[in-house]
Amino acid sequence: MYRVLIILCLLIGSNQAMQAQVAKDSPSHQLIVKNDSMLFERSFNNCEMEVLEQLLSEDLEFYHDISGILLTKRAFIDNFKNGICGNSSFKARRELIKGSIKVYELKDNNKVYGLIQQGEHRFYESNNAAPEVAGSIAKFTHLWILEDDGVYRLKRALSYDHKMPTKK
Repeated sequence: MYRVLIILCLLIGSNQAMQAQVAKDSPSHQLIVKNDSMLFERSFNNCEMEVLEQLLSEDLEFYHDISGILLTKRAFIDNFKNGICGNSSFKARRELIKGSIKVYELKDNNKVYGLIQQGEHRFYESNNAAPEVAGSIAKFTHLWILEDDGVYRLKRALSYDHKMPTKK
């Protein structure tokens, strides 16, 4: 029940926030673009685990429409190390769909305490050094929370609507 309420709050909050999307040149948007690059380009694409460690909240929750739920930072990192970054015969690469990032601020008494990031991305895959092929395209929603040390960390991640590209 607790998880359902969190997801519902995220979805309702993001729906209400649609009227308050921040400008692409705002500090909040620029921060999210930087964090997205660190999360995916450096961590996902290049397996820089120390970068991943710094980006995640201790109580991270990750919800994926195909592979299920990971309820801790440690579970997420271990899954990452043993999966995407631990398989020498399979390589995955993530590419952000240009212009798809939307950012919404969460405020309490007019003070920003969190940022919602929505976007779309495409994945590419290769097996045993074979040429890379297009994999799924998916949507994602991330909740970045400003923690006590003044750093925004990924607290909740939703990855959904995975679809394979259509054959021509």
